[in-house]
Amino acid sequence: MRAPRKLTSRPPHLWAINAAHSRPVVSAVKLQVIYLALCVYGALMSLKQTIAHLTEAAMRNLTEEIARAIRSASFDEVAALNGGVHKAAAAAPKAKASAKAGPKAAAAPAGSKRRGRRPRRSAEQIKATLTTVLGLLKKSPGLRSEQIQKTLKLAKKDLVGPIAAGLEAGNLKKKGERRATAYFAA
Repeated sequence: MRAPRKLTSRPPHLWAINAAHSRPVVSAVKLQVIYLALCVYGALMSLKQTIAHLTEAAMRNLTEEIARAIRSASFDEVAALNGGVHKAAAAAPKAKASAKAGPKAAAAPAGSKRRGRRPRRSAEQIKATLTTVLGLLKKSPGLRSEQIQKTLKLAKKDLVGPIAAGLEAGNLKKKGERRATAYFAA
């Protein structure tokens, strides 16, 4: 009877059994094939990495060029490239915003745009607004904040500070809570 053959962990089609030493041996032809396969794989991977690197560099350069061109172009040129903005659509939001903000926003030049935070108002500006509010409340006491805003055509942001300053100084008195708060001249 023959002794059973030992199983190897490698695939049997790659190995030949050497009867004298009973260990697997790789033939020279198979080694050459494996070496060539590894060389081709390495070359392909190197080529893939090179292509990826070149593509990435080209995209980075293109992005920088576009950003540089946009920064140097005026808004009108960029809008013209995008098909432009319809004049009626662009004018409608501005008219609506100026109606809400009151006379101060309407007095601003048409070409200027407000960006960022509002500038801090001086104490004189707050005091001038407070005297206007006091004059109104002497004529018609018991007005709510919304009524004062509507009558004086002021934005809520322009009215909060002067009312707080008037309450703190004792020039104004209030009755009620939240939206039902009525203000009176002291």
